[in-house]
Amino acid sequence: MDIDVKPKGAVTVIRVSGRIVDGKPAELLQDALRKLVRAQHVKTVFDFEEVTYLDSLAIGILVSHYVSVSLLGGGIVLLKADDKVEELMKITQLSDRFGWATELDEAILWFDREPPPPNPSAS
Repeated sequence: MDIDVKPKGAVTVIRVSGRIVDGKPAELLQDALRKLVRAQHVKTVFDFEEVTYLDSLAIGILVSHYVSVSLLGGGIVLLKADDKVEELMKITQLSDRFGWATELDEAILWFDREPPPPNPSAS
């Protein structure tokens, strides 16, 4: 798995490729996300165009990041996620927690158009 983190204005774009699975790949992603939250970068676009597989730990990492950024007024957009990722998010009832986009510009604009997702601590 490879991770490329780049700022795009107030939004951070994370391009991930390969398999996001338990072990070193998951640790790398978790470390990158923790650094972003510590630096108050809470608007995250995950570019999943080249992701070939997500395991349950990867979903847990996304949920954890969602909770962290939501508490700070941010959110997550899943960019170019394939049908498998979309179906996985529907099955786990997480699809409404994320923004969805097919183009980077659309993903970035989502943060201006959409109110923040529900605060997870308000439940």
